[in-house]
Amino acid sequence: MTAWLVKRGEQQRTVRDWATLREYARKGLIQPDDLLRNSQSGDWVRAADMEALTSDDKPHSPTEWKIKREDAEFTAPDVATLRKWAAQGRVVPTDYVHNPILNRWMYAKDTQELTATFATRNPSTSSAASTSSAASSASIVTCTACDWTGPRPSFSATDGIIVAFFALFLLIPGVIYAVVVDNRLKRCPRCGQQTMIPARR
Repeated sequence: MTAWLVKRGEQQRTVRDWATLREYARKGLIQPDDLLRNSQSGDWVRAADMEALTSDDKPHSPTEWKIKREDAEFTAPDVATLRKWAAQGRVVPTDYVHNPILNRWMYAKDTQELTATFATRNPSTSSAASTSSAASSASIVTCTACDWTGPRPSFSATDGIIVAFFALFLLIPGVIYAVVVDNRLKRCPRCGQQTMIPARR
């Protein structure tokens, strides 16, 4: 349970959790110009900028951050984990991240919570980080579900022969088999989840 701070002028109070904060907003007890701060993020945000606060959508965890890179999407349970991954190079400035407080997608480099993390990384290697990350993504990956790290699964010689055989004689089964294999290669060898991301060497 994460507490929230509500600041109005010089007055400040604590709201015990996200559900209560949403309830207060619906009742008009939270004003658009009030400043809100999650105890984990440490950044003040205007209530009017927090779309998730008054959204009629099903309430979601206000601490989970989504990260999107090309066709892959994974989730950090909280901002501390997000910062840790950024420091490790597992989240890079050009990734898209979904801010659960603002309920908005943005580049990681434009996310206030990651500004200091990216700034403290070695400037001499920052430009090479994205390049090395891209190169690593072709070989070494990490599963965000079970923390398994290893070589990215790839087509075996047997898979190639089977696909070639089907392509020559049975086109539709060949396409189906190729899709099945491709789906298998996107899953973690340990836990079977499609939660693999490029790992930092």
